[in-house]
Amino acid sequence: MKEKIKVVIVGGGFSGLTVLRKLLKSQEGKSELTLIDKSPEFWFKTRLIDFFNDESEDNAAIPFREIFEDKKVNYIQAQVDRTNLEGRNITLHNGSVIPYDYLVLSQGSEVSVFNLTAHKNAFHFFRNKGSVWDIKKRVEELFIESDGKVDIAVVGGGPTGSELIFALKKFIKRRIIPDYPELKNSYSLKLVQAGPEIVATFSERVKEWAHLLAKKENISIITNFRVSDVGDGVIKSADGREIKADMIIWTAGIEQSRIVVSKNFKLDRNNCWTVDKFLRLNPRVFSGGDASCFLRDGRPVPKNAQTAILMGNSIASNIINSINKKSLVPFEYSSKGSMLLLGNEAALEVGSLSWCGVIPRCIRDFYYRFKWRQLTK
Repeated sequence: MKEKIKVVIVGGGFSGLTVLRKLLKSQEGKSELTLIDKSPEFWFKTRLIDFFNDESEDNAAIPFREIFEDKKVNYIQAQVDRTNLEGRNITLHNGSVIPYDYLVLSQGSEVSVFNLTAHKNAFHFFRNKGSVWDIKKRVEELFIESDGKVDIAVVGGGPTGSELIFALKKFIKRRIIPDYPELKNSYSLKLVQAGPEIVATFSERVKEWAHLLAKKENISIITNFRVSDVGDGVIKSADGREIKADMIIWTAGIEQSRIVVSKNFKLDRNNCWTVDKFLRLNPRVFSGGDASCFLRDGRPVPKNAQTAILMGNSIASNIINSINKKSLVPFEYSSKGSMLLLGNEAALEVGSLSWCGVIPRCIRDFYYRFKWRQLTK
C-alpha cells in the first residue's frame, strides 16, 4: 500500500488550525495529519479582551483533543526545538524526531521589547490567558496596598493597547471601586504611544471616536513618546522625558516564537520569516500567521487573526495542489474590515465605511461566535 503523505503543522493558532481543518475536508484518510502545539488548547485570542472582564471561557478556549476527538489527526503537545530542512524532520524538546513531507510553521509570536535595556520584572505582558489573571491580580493588589494613589500605564497605542486600557477602566469601575470607593478619583490610566496617534491604522472618524471616549473615561493619551528604557516604576523616552507608574503593561510589539532551522531565511524587523508569493520558505515548507512576513507592494500585511485565517486557507489549498501535482496559486491579501472594542462600545470599519457605538459591539460579538464555531466544530 502506498505510504501516506505526512503533513506536519507546528502551531494550532488561527493559521495552523485553518490549515488543518481545510486539509481534513480534502485529505482525511489520504494524508497523515499531525498538529504540534506546546499548549493543550486552542485559544481564541481576539476574545482575550472579553475574558478580561467577563471571566468566562465560553467561546474562547477549547482543548485540541476535544476539537479532533472524532477526526484522524495526530495531536502532540510539545515544544519544537529545531527543524532539519534537508532531512525533512523536526525535533521536539523531548528528543523525538517527527518526519514530514510538507511542513507548516505557524507557531505564532511572542511579545517583543525590541532593544530596550529593561529591568527583568519592570513590566507585565498582555498575551495569553495567564497574563490576564496576572494583570487583574496585580491591579487588585495595588488598590489594597495603595496609600492614596494608583498609577497604571499601558505602552503601545495600537488596537491591543487601546482595547486593554479601556478594559482596565471597566474592570476597575466594576470590580475594584465598589470595594475601595475612597479611591474612585485617586487612580490614573495612561496610554503611551511612540507615534503621533493611537489606533493609527483606523480611519480619522474612528480615531476621533477613540479620543473622545478616552476623554470621557478620564484616560490620558501620551503620544510621540518613544520608549528607550523601562525601569522600576518609570518609563523613559529617547528625548529624556519620564512617566512614573505603579504598574506598566507592555503591548508595543511582537516577534516570532523562535524555532531553530537548519538554514537561515530572510527575517523582517520582528524576526519573522519573509515568505514567497505562495507563503513558502522552500518547496516543502510553508509559514503563516504571526511567524511569517508577507510583503504586498513592499509592505508587510497586517498581523491579525483575519490575515492568519486567509493565510491558512491559502497554504492548505497549495499543499493540496502540490500533492495533486497542480500549479500553486499566489496568496492574495484582502481585508474584509476591522473591529475595535473600547469598553462597552466598538468600531466596525469596512472599506471607507465606519460605524462606532453599541450596535457594532453586538455585531462584533455575533461575528466572533460564528468564527468560533467555524474553527472548532
